[in-house]
Amino acid sequence: MADDAETEQIRLVEADLNQANELIKGVTTIGAGVRTAAITTWLGLLGFGFQQKLAPLAFLAALVALLFFVADAYHGWVYAQALSHASHSERVLGDYYSSLSRRSDDPSVHIELTGLLRSYRFGCYRSITRRFRPWHLFYARPQVIYRGLYPVLFVVALAVGLSLSDVSTSVPAS
Repeated sequence: MADDAETEQIRLVEADLNQANELIKGVTTIGAGVRTAAITTWLGLLGFGFQQKLAPLAFLAALVALLFFVADAYHGWVYAQALSHASHSERVLGDYYSSLSRRSDDPSVHIELTGLLRSYRFGCYRSITRRFRPWHLFYARPQVIYRGLYPVLFVVALAVGLSLSDVSTSVPAS
């Protein structure tokens, strides 16, 4: 049976997992809001630029896509850090629950759990408080958003901007 100190550590790991889950929910909500604002702003600039045949607005839409990519990818990186912490917490809890039934059959299960509890780093914010660096953008999740959506927005805006700049230079002045 688990001793009181071990039971208290498990209770703290459960509380830590709940905190990580709350952070994940918050970051997911913020990310959805950032993507909504990005697409709305991008589409407004691009649509108005196309309607008025103003290439600078299309180029501005490309810049907006790039800026929203950075803002959203930062939140994606925070999400990835919190998800990693939550996954580790779940592993510790899973090993604890497994050890409750297997401890009498296999004493090594308890030894492994003790090692996990001793090395456990409490606080999902601890991994996030390190200073954000540009290369952290490559660790943002979900990757399909950062490697698919934003590059497409950027390329489409550039293509529209280039096509509008060609149209405006080739149309003779009346």
